[in-house]
Amino acid sequence: MPGGNIVFNKRVEGLDGSAQISRACLTKEKNILIAVGPNLILLDTNGVILKAATTAMSWGFHSVWDIKTDVQGNVFALFTSDGGDTDRYLIAKIAPDLSKILWTATFAPILGSLFQSLLVDDDKVFTVGSYSGWSGDRQDGTALCFSGADGTLIRQVSLTLDGFRTHFQTIHKAKGGYLLKGFYDRRDGPGSDENSAIVRLDDQLRPIKAVRLKNVSFTDPLFIEPDDDGGYYGSYSSAYVTFFHFDKRDSLTWATLHSYYGGFGLGLFAMSPTNLYALEQTSWTIFKTDLNGFTGSCTEIDWPGGSVPITPATVNKTMTARSTLLTLKGLNVAITNRPFLVKAECKTLSTCSSFKIIGQKGICTNDTPVLFKGRRDPGCRLPVQWQILGEPAERSLVNDSTLSVRFTTSGRYQLIGSLTASCQTLADTLTFNVTVSQAALNLGADTTLCAGTSILLNAKKGYVSYTWQDGSADTAFQVTQPGLYYVTVQNACGKDYTDTIRVNPHPPILFDIGADRTKCDADTIQFTAPAGFLNYSWSPGYNISSQNEPSVVVNPTMDTTYFVRAEKTPGCFAYDTVRVKVYHAIPIQLGADQQFCNGDSAVLDAGAGFSSYAWNTGERTQKITARTKGNYSVVGTTANGCKSTDTLIVKDVWPLPSVHLDKNAGLCAGETRVLNAGNFVSYFWQDGSKGGTYTVKDTGTYVVRVTDSHGCIGTDVTVIKAIVPLPTRFLPPDTAICPYGTLTIKPINSFSSYLWSDGSRAPNMTVEKPGFFWLQAENQDGCIGRDTILVNSKECMAGLYVPSAFTPNRDGKNDVFRAQVFGLARKFELTVYNRWGQVVFYTVDQARGWDGKVAGIEQETGVYVWTCRYQLDGSPEKLEKGTVSIIR
Repeated sequence: MPGGNIVFNKRVEGLDGSAQISRACLTKEKNILIAVGPNLILLDTNGVILKAATTAMSWGFHSVWDIKTDVQGNVFALFTSDGGDTDRYLIAKIAPDLSKILWTATFAPILGSLFQSLLVDDDKVFTVGSYSGWSGDRQDGTALCFSGADGTLIRQVSLTLDGFRTHFQTIHKAKGGYLLKGFYDRRDGPGSDENSAIVRLDDQLRPIKAVRLKNVSFTDPLFIEPDDDGGYYGSYSSAYVTFFHFDKRDSLTWATLHSYYGGFGLGLFAMSPTNLYALEQTSWTIFKTDLNGFTGSCTEIDWPGGSVPITPATVNKTMTARSTLLTLKGLNVAITNRPFLVKAECKTLSTCSSFKIIGQKGICTNDTPVLFKGRRDPGCRLPVQWQILGEPAERSLVNDSTLSVRFTTSGRYQLIGSLTASCQTLADTLTFNVTVSQAALNLGADTTLCAGTSILLNAKKGYVSYTWQDGSADTAFQVTQPGLYYVTVQNACGKDYTDTIRVNPHPPILFDIGADRTKCDADTIQFTAPAGFLNYSWSPGYNISSQNEPSVVVNPTMDTTYFVRAEKTPGCFAYDTVRVKVYHAIPIQLGADQQFCNGDSAVLDAGAGFSSYAWNTGERTQKITARTKGNYSVVGTTANGCKSTDTLIVKDVWPLPSVHLDKNAGLCAGETRVLNAGNFVSYFWQDGSKGGTYTVKDTGTYVVRVTDSHGCIGTDVTVIKAIVPLPTRFLPPDTAICPYGTLTIKPINSFSSYLWSDGSRAPNMTVEKPGFFWLQAENQDGCIGRDTILVNSKECMAGLYVPSAFTPNRDGKNDVFRAQVFGLARKFELTVYNRWGQVVFYTVDQARGWDGKVAGIEQETGVYVWTCRYQLDGSPEKLEKGTVSIIR
């Protein structure tokens, strides 16, 4: 509580009388968790028990060495147990309500190894100590990192400091990494030379630097707490209590020495955003200092130290494994109040018993800082606290006892200084008057004066009197001529100041914006005035980009004179004038865009009045002839260099109409021919007719001229040279056909096309019945004629004819055995058997016969039996048999 008051003092009952509270920490809900032997007890902020649990371990005797919580409220506990020939350690993750164990991890180093503390950082859990024991020749300071999620060992780091036996006591989260507090033994034989050290690691536990705290033995209680900037505060006790601070570069920034209490020394160290706290265990006294280590009167000391070489040690043994050796169960304990006496004490090494402000009571100043000093007793190091009453003033500390004040307003002031010790406050007050006078006089540097202008010299108000070179006494003086001018002034403190200024005539100002210029039509011109002037003014404002810039762009369309004025120094001007003459070129008018028929052209004329012409076609004449589609542009340049331009587009060159008259030179006798000129807008034939078609009846030359929708003209000519007779008498004489037979009628001559009486267009026609038939034929001249033929009916043989022998010797004569049916057969089957009754040939096709082979193998010469089943149109089915001989 503020002021060091005790909130509650409780005694835990129901436990082993030898058990002590080994650790305590705040939980996520700001409750208090304490460890007593193997037991965990959760209290609220009033000391009321919320939950208690005890642990049992298969190793036997064990106790909790350290406890920490994470942001979720989970509890992490470090247990130790005496395992006989080895010391065993176990880390357990326990639910926030102490109801169950979430995971455990054990490690059992060599006998004598020591691990004392925990750190929970986000999702990682750390413990530090030493590997092996004091009895061995080697001891390595060791840090272990476990996964907070499941207890898996993530990283194991072992280090030695300066090559000696090393032990780490605590690990702390610092900016950018971690801090290890520990010690190392520099003994070389009998005796003791243990030195405390702080080791800085990065976030991967790689060593960065180690600092030796000289004269701090491992038996002297030492505590550290990291600050927000990467440094750390600390305290230790030996003969005296010492507070200290190291920055992020591990350099000592300060150390203060406090009174001696004796006994066991410090038992606790903590810090807040504004103070440091330490608990001395013998007299149970709590120290409270500011962040500079001051409690009141104290002594600031120089503290020797230095860096220590760090050597990574080889790890020869895996130190962790999963375990389920730990069990958890509820515990019944009681809490009783215990009276505790609290009183304030002041124990100091030196005394701050007096304080006085040293300073003037009447001050006249002209913006010069005034110093005030606080006089303290010799050896008193308390800083002086200052307060100024009166008008506003600018103040700054020169050191912890001297104040610098800059007064800006005259008036009466009161300065209060004080020293705040732990048991008293020493103060003094100084009342004084301040007169603030004008500062030193300054008329400015020597200057120049342009003719017709003036300069005002101002000595400024605030002085008591003014005397100028001409005897005038005003605060300012108007200069109208070059010369030497001075003034003497006196301030309120009675001090005189004199200043002199020489005003010289201004030298001629060189200013030229160039010669007169010429331009053509829409061309622009840029004028740039010399640089180094305060401002510029152009006129007139006719077609000009700006009237107050040093560089302008003008575009007049008629002759124009431009003026510019530039101010070199205030009131000193330079002037110049430039004339712009504008030339104009005659416009070029190539006319409207064009389109024409193939073979036509367009003459493009740029017009007279130019000294040169440049067409995009490469031609350099006034006129050119355009014959193809495209863009045609020309630039005409006058004798003054002015240019005019124009572009004409030949949008299209239309193709001439394509006329195709019939070129057949013959005309069929007795016929006419229609000549078709195609689809156009107009027509003109050789006889003056104007139709799209023309009918030809005789030989002669026929010409047509057509005009399409674009006005383009096309012509064509055809010549009829002869009258061609029509085809006649090209079918054979009349003939006859069997009732069951067919007849193919073929014309005597060949023609280019055929049309038979049945509508077919083949070169011949096959008939099966008698009748009257005709053919319309067209010859190569396109003349068409028609001829007829009469096919009569005749009596023919009917029935089956089968030969008695055949000679399959491939001489082209009687090589195939066939059965011939005379008449229209509606059904037909021919089968041939060998002498063993095997079928050697079978067909239902009258045109197909047997070649004397079976499966490609020639059969023997001899007699074969055949059967033929057939049915003629209008007759019943018949079966006939017989033999046939193969003769080779």
